[in-house]
Formats: sequence, C-alpha cells, structure tokens
Amino acid sequence: MLLCNADRVVMSVAVVPLAAQHGWSSSFVGIVQSSFLWGYVFSSMVGGALADRYGGKKVMAGAAALWSLATFLTPWAASQSATMLLAVRVLFGIAEGVAFPTMSTFLPKWFPTHERATAVGLSMGGFHLGNVVSFLATPIIMSHIGLAGTFAFFASLGYLWLSVWLLNVESDPIDSRTISKSELQLILAGRSKSKVKGSKSPSLREVFSKMEMWAIIVANVINNWVRMADQQN
Repeated sequence: MLLCNADRVVMSVAVVPLAAQHGWSSSFVGIVQSSFLWGYVFSSMVGGALADRYGGKKVMAGAAALWSLATFLTPWAASQSATMLLAVRVLFGIAEGVAFPTMSTFLPKWFPTHERATAVGLSMGGFHLGNVVSFLATPIIMSHIGLAGTFAFFASLGYLWLSVWLLNVESDPIDSRTISKSELQLILAGRSKSKVKGSKSPSLREVFSKMEMWAIIVANVINNWVRMADQQN
C-alpha cells in the first residue's frame, strides 16, 4: 500500500514541471489530475468481486503491473498528446482502484479476528507513509535523474515489489508452503469464529442512505479540492 500511494503522489509533484514544459493551462492540469479518478471510481467498485473470484494475489499482482506500466508511460504520453496522457492516467486509476477492496478481502483470510484491526491499521499506515515518502523523495530524485527518470524509478520499484509478491504470497494461507501448522490453525480458527450466518451485501440504496457514507464522500471532496487548490498556488 505504501508503493500504491507513492506512485500516485509522483504525478502530484511532477505535474508542475510537466505543465511548464508542455504549456498546460490550469484547467487542463485539473483535468489531468482528475483523470486518475475516472478509472479509480469504476475499478474500486469491482475490485473486491475480482479478488473474491480470482484471488487477492492475482488481482493485486495484475493491478501493480498495470499501475507501474502507467507510471512509466506517463511522461512519454504527455509528450505525445492530451488524449494519450489522459488514457494513461485513466489506466493508472483503474489499476490502483482495486488495491483497497483487494486488501479488504485479502487481510481477513490471513489474520484471525483479534489481529485483523492491527493488520488493517498497518496497511493504512503504509498507504499514508507512501504519501509522505513520495512527497519528500520525488523532488530530490527529479533533480538528479529528471522527469522521465523519476517515473521510471518508481515504476521499477513496482515491478521489484511484484516479483517478491508473486514468489512469497498466496491468496489463502491454506495454499502457502511456508506457513506453520500452528499458525494456520490459529488463522482458520479465527476465521470460523467471525463468520456471520445469513449475512448479505447491502443494496446501493442502503449504502447511500447512511450518514457515514456521505461523510466519507464530503471528506474526500474537500481533501481533493485542497490538494488541487494548493497546486495552483
């Protein structure tokens, strides 16, 4: 999750020199920044279902491969055309949109109930740490290897992480060759205790009737607006 957000932040920093280099207007910068969300909204709604069907390992691996590719292609796309750039950023959003729902289905399989909140907290902490690390590191890296080199650097980190993920992680601990029997029994016992009989997914109407849902929406709108306004200043 750290790398997921770090790759996202690179564009937030690089968009300033990119805009100066290509003569983008403020309104187009806003379109470029929001294009990530066009793909993100769609894939975040189906990411969990994909992970349930194909397994968290495969879905997260595919997502990381795609968002790393999109990261690498971003400066090239910017030099080609506005349409190409927006297409690459939408692809980036589609790839990153599955990360949160995939982790939401992945973590319960690997952690018993009493450890689950800690696992989620560490995952979210890594996500926000990526924000901090990337904001600090991107300008420094950019000053040494340039715009294209910076995007290539973060893309290469994605593929390095991907190789480790594919070699060492399984969607379900039952399929793992490295987990101990005692640890597996602990996870499975915690998993069985947390099952709820007769539970079903809420409808969209029920979801949007909750104040908590609207609080999250408003908070994200304000957060994104502040980021965009800050970049304009």
